[in-house]
Amino acid sequence: MKRAITIPLMMVLFLKILACCDPLPPTPEPPTGVQIDLDWPQTRRTPQQIASLDSDVAFPLELAWSVRVDCKASATPILAFETLYVGCGDGRLYGLDPVNGDTQFSIRLAGAIAGLAAAPADDGFDGAILATTELNGRLYAVDPTNGSELWHLEDGWGPVVSPPTVVESSVYYTFMPGEAEGCIRAVSVEDGSVIWQRASEFYHISGPPMLYDGLDDVFAPTSFSIYSQFNRETGDHYWGHLGYNTNPWYTSGPYGMDSIDNGEDILIVIGHDVNIVASNGPGSSDPAPWVCELPNQDLITGIALTENRSPNLLVISQPQTLYTLDAQTGDILAQASTLPNNEWQNNHRTPQPVIWGDYVLHIADNTMLVAYELESLNEAWRYDIGLRTYASPIISGNAVFIATAAGTVMALYSD
Repeated sequence: MKRAITIPLMMVLFLKILACCDPLPPTPEPPTGVQIDLDWPQTRRTPQQIASLDSDVAFPLELAWSVRVDCKASATPILAFETLYVGCGDGRLYGLDPVNGDTQFSIRLAGAIAGLAAAPADDGFDGAILATTELNGRLYAVDPTNGSELWHLEDGWGPVVSPPTVVESSVYYTFMPGEAEGCIRAVSVEDGSVIWQRASEFYHISGPPMLYDGLDDVFAPTSFSIYSQFNRETGDHYWGHLGYNTNPWYTSGPYGMDSIDNGEDILIVIGHDVNIVASNGPGSSDPAPWVCELPNQDLITGIALTENRSPNLLVISQPQTLYTLDAQTGDILAQASTLPNNEWQNNHRTPQPVIWGDYVLHIADNTMLVAYELESLNEAWRYDIGLRTYASPIISGNAVFIATAAGTVMALYSD
């Protein structure tokens, strides 16, 4: 009898001991869906126009979300302030949540949006989204959280031909004022005041301004010279390196990186009608380190560069061909055929390649996203967007974002 009573008492005691112990926390499941980290705050990500992000990616990508906005995307989207900004051909600007695609705001500007850039917050300044518009040549600044207009410049001279480039508290953009030579303008991002405006002494300025950290100059491609150089503070135009003809309608002007293997020289890479030229950088009168004439005699429609590699690699797009080059020597390392893209109706731009880790992402036939291995250009994966796309893809975290001319915006992620 005593033994029968003892067993239940021991069980009760054991259960009380268990109740006093904290249960082990459940094993967390790995996060899924879109995870953003680094911004893509300008059309080609940086003021140097390099269009690359050195992070890991695994294929295949999965569709995280797809939403429809009431417009045709005309400009490459940007990502900043934890918001995806999409510019449209009817002047609408959307702010979307990059994690799920929810609309945070929508406004309408006057004129088709040519390009976007984000100005970071600073002391007493909450930041801004800058937008250039085609045909009427305006520059807008709007609040990054709700899209309310902060200021705009009413140019009235001619169409803007470039997206804006933002460095610190200034925004730079180029435009063609009627029959006059192309102009470059520097503007304060805080109040829209014009700091300086200059015309090139070497024919039309034909692409987005490019700036380097630590240098006091801004560079702009021109239609009959390699690039023109302007002082960032004053706009003084004191040097232009003559070279091969560029095509003024394509964003095939200078695209560069901070340094090559020697760690000192700046290498500026310039795309022309049928060839690629490397320049020794600011003020140099030395011969070009290399000139690469591409096998296919066709226009250059896009350039992307890696960062912090040895050697750095250069990706070139033509309407039906991709190339990978050694950026230090100009040697062609790989070549791949691709389906051509049609041009956007006003600015003649086509999607440009972007570099994601060891891969190149490029739009083909305006309807497919194709991933190529960076060094070999072997196709690794493709995704049928199924909709006309003129904007370039952008990357953040584990996701790539695409804005189509049919009004669909989507995010694909690497799990």
